[in-house]
Amino acid sequence: MNAGPGPYHVHTPLCVLDFEPETGFARLLRLHPGVTLDQVVSNTGFELVIPERIEESPAPTAEELRVLREVVDPHGTRQLEFKETRAAANARIEQLKRARAAHA
Repeated sequence: MNAGPGPYHVHTPLCVLDFEPETGFARLLRLHPGVTLDQVVSNTGFELVIPERIEESPAPTAEELRVLREVVDPHGTRQLEFKETRAAANARIEQLKRARAAHA
């Protein structure tokens, strides 16, 4: 498959993906520090190519973390990208709806 316009890497809160040149399928390139392969697989909505050797991403600097937390996402919205966080948030919303209906 010829490389054409489009993304070459996808950076997520869990990992970095690239694309197999032959097939164009998404391939796991690097895991971020503290992240497991199981976490990536369970939070990805499609099948990934998993190579035999997976590198670890370099840890972010203190300044990079500060900018991410205070400037890019000060309300922690990115946490909703994870299935378990989204499920917990939806469960809480339903709980609040039931409580509101009971007091109406």
